[in-house]
Order: sequence, then structure tokens, then C-alpha cells
Amino acid sequence: MTLNTYACEYTSEIDECVQANKSGDPRSIEDFVCIDSRIKEDITYQIVLDSSFRKIDEEVKKYFEKLQKNKDTYF
Repeated sequence: MTLNTYACEYTSEIDECVQANKSGDPRSIEDFVCIDSRIKEDITYQIVLDSSFRKIDEEVKKYFEKLQKNKDTYF
């Protein structure tokens, strides 16, 4: 089983990062973290990890905004 056989929601980001690595400029991508690597599994891992943490970051941000807004209620 290889990554080339299956498509997923991250396929376009993975392909974009692989191409950026081939051109020698993975840091040019600003929409997600693209590591400097030729190993597709490492690139995939980083992209999925980044995406997962962004979702968690958004939840935490909303929680803190709600807490800040309602801080007088708790004190």
C-alpha cells in the first residue's frame, strides 16, 4: 500500500508540497506547513498534523474569546 494509490482530502496539499520541494522552495507555501523533505510520508504526516492542530487551535481560540467576553460572570 502506497500513498500514490489513495486519494484523500490532503492530496492537493501533498502534491503542492512535493512540487515545491522539487523546485527547492518549500517555504514559499504559506497556506500550510510544508517541510523540506523528499519523503512523501513525512510531508503527508506534517500536513495532516498541521491541519489537525489548526482545528484544535480554532476551538481553543473560540473558548478563550468566550471566556474573555464573559469574565465578569465568573468573578
